[in-house]
Amino acid sequence: MLMQSRSTIKLAACVPLILLAFALFTATPVRAYGPAQWQVAFSFTCSAQPCAGLGFWGWCDFGGSAADGHSGTSGDCQIANYNFNGAFGIPVFGTFHISQDIQSWHIATGALGLPPGMPGFFADSGTVVFTGPGAGDLGLPTNTRINFLPLCSHGLFFLCDTGIPGVAGHFTLSTIPLFGLSQQPGVNYQVQVSHILS
Repeated sequence: MLMQSRSTIKLAACVPLILLAFALFTATPVRAYGPAQWQVAFSFTCSAQPCAGLGFWGWCDFGGSAADGHSGTSGDCQIANYNFNGAFGIPVFGTFHISQDIQSWHIATGALGLPPGMPGFFADSGTVVFTGPGAGDLGLPTNTRINFLPLCSHGLFFLCDTGIPGVAGHFTLSTIPLFGLSQQPGVNYQVQVSHILS
């Protein structure tokens, strides 16, 4: 009986220390890539032809900017994808996740899918991990961090030419005709780009 009460007293004495350590840990912001200068959120869903069953959504941040703010040394993209009906002749695939660690990037014109003259983000180097059943459907290596550059010329061009505008603002199909689509019922594309000034 005495042994059990001593254990209870020791545990009771440790609880405030554990709670304090947890509070300090959760109050400290985590910046694995350093502070981002650009943050982006995007989503595309389609329930109409020719893109019915295709969708993706995610976010990116770009940091480590040079003085001009048009290039940098760190970034991160997290993207979920699916193509349940084989839209645009792309093979059918289930959901999968892309986790992209960008080690260098720049902003330039000439991005695929953006209007002529509109600058976009280009990822120049880094790694990527694919997870989920859809990655296997496409024959992609799963659960393994690999260099993404070789994949950019083999159908996964968006890993390098992101199609994300390199200017702050809110964009839809009326400003970015993704896949040549126009604004119509059943097709929704939203992109929000924020430039964080230091």
